[in-house]
Amino acid sequence: MRLVPAPQIAPPGHLDLHVVLVALTPSLLCLATALALVAIGRRRAAGFVGWTGLGAAWLLLAVFLKPGGIASSLDAPLAQGWVVIGAWQILAALAAGAWAAFCWRPMPDGVPPAAWALRVAVAMALPICVFPPLLLACEPDLRGRPWQTDRWLQVRLVAVIGASVACWWIIAPLAMAIAAAVVAATVSGPWRLPIALACLAAIASLRAAL
Repeated sequence: MRLVPAPQIAPPGHLDLHVVLVALTPSLLCLATALALVAIGRRRAAGFVGWTGLGAAWLLLAVFLKPGGIASSLDAPLAQGWVVIGAWQILAALAAGAWAAFCWRPMPDGVPPAAWALRVAVAMALPICVFPPLLLACEPDLRGRPWQTDRWLQVRLVAVIGASVACWWIIAPLAMAIAAAVVAATVSGPWRLPIALACLAAIASLRAAL
């Protein structure tokens, strides 16, 4: 009797986890840059190190877009739907990362260099990670603003927490799109564009999830 190999749910050798790690490498490069900038501080070399690390992340995202690259080959949910990488998601990550890099670039009286790189890491991850709690990373920049009220903070928290729970029951990109739309509508300032791009990327991810 000839044995027929059973179908495999996951690729051998944890290839699925490797692909997720590759998809998140640009944000991880920004995170590594932030750690390096913690040690450097506000020295003159911080600008060079920061732009070099962030530039490498942008270059890697751009490589994802080449014909036959990861964006065209893996336009499908990864890590049980928590990561979606495709052309629209990569374009949104490039735009969000560039916006964050120039909005929070180190200035004599601006944010510390490490915080600058961390903001770019979050902005790049938002369009790729279908993870509503990541939206809360913008909250520290919103506290104490004249237009900020507790009511809108409560609306955002309810939306993000509700979307996080809903991800287990409905299509995750739909929950992410709803949460991002609510947050983008209730914030002002530099974070609005990256979060709006995350909303559009989540809507684009619905086609792959359905």
